[in-house]
Amino acid sequence: MSGSQQHVASASSKEKRKKGWKQVVYKRKKIKMARVKGEKYENYRGNIVEARTQGKPCGCKSQCFTKVPEDVRNELFKNFYNLETKNEQDSYLQGLIDYRPISRRRPRVDANKARPKMYTFKYNIVTKEEKINVCKAAFLSLHCISSDRVRRVSDLLLLGKIPEDKRGRKSPEKEVVVLIP
Repeated sequence: MSGSQQHVASASSKEKRKKGWKQVVYKRKKIKMARVKGEKYENYRGNIVEARTQGKPCGCKSQCFTKVPEDVRNELFKNFYNLETKNEQDSYLQGLIDYRPISRRRPRVDANKARPKMYTFKYNIVTKEEKINVCKAAFLSLHCISSDRVRRVSDLLLLGKIPEDKRGRKSPEKEVVVLIP
């Protein structure tokens, strides 16, 4: 290999190292970012997944949707989906949930089969002026999230843990681990 060819090869490798890899270019990363942001995207099967929108008003007797004005609801929704990662979103949700022990237990028909819950959860919406208590259905609808996500965040709140997204963190099954005595 001549000196000029070697110089060209080393220059191109320096450029690659300098630029690094672009995470946004990869399809997996684009889909993940769109899902966190609540935007419209095309999944791996080629199906179009629509952008997230606020759900229907709750049907509870407290009329939680009337407690929160339309502009505040839109701002809450926008701010929630402007958070960068799922971990930030879950921490935000965890901050809006309060819990307390059950204060009164009522006897049930078959106490052996019953699995009594230990805590009651209260869901709040924080505006610029105040903290508004809403029902779970309104909380889910305002943030356009699933009940399972709130259950997971609530369980972590009881344990005193910070929500962490552990998807994709599993080690490969065929990884060889060598133990040195």
